Amino acid sequence: MQIDRLHNTSVHSAKLIVDRVINDLTKQFGDKASNIESDWENNILQFSISSNNITISGYIELTEDKIVFCANLPFYAKPFETQIRDKAEQLLDEYLTRYQVK
Repeated sequence: MQIDRLHNTSVHSAKLIVDRVINDLTKQFGDKASNIESDWENNILQFSISSNNITISGYIELTEDKIVFCANLPFYAKPFETQIRDKAEQLLDEYLTRYQVK
């Protein structure tokens, strides 16, 4: 599953926005998830999160004008792909609107 969102801020500011999303989600859902891992390598954040024996992994890549969210869903999570996509799109749009420096 891939979601692309344009941004009109610096890569550094986009990285701060992504970090804020990750931190807020960890606070909100940390008790429902296990093995939450994330690691930046340059402008790519590799992540992995498990909940109810379902592990979703992927990456978020930042370019000069775009945030690319790519998640690998296990086969048995495919029925929930639309819900996961909708929530990810909603969160990205909300945080970009709220925190983006124009």
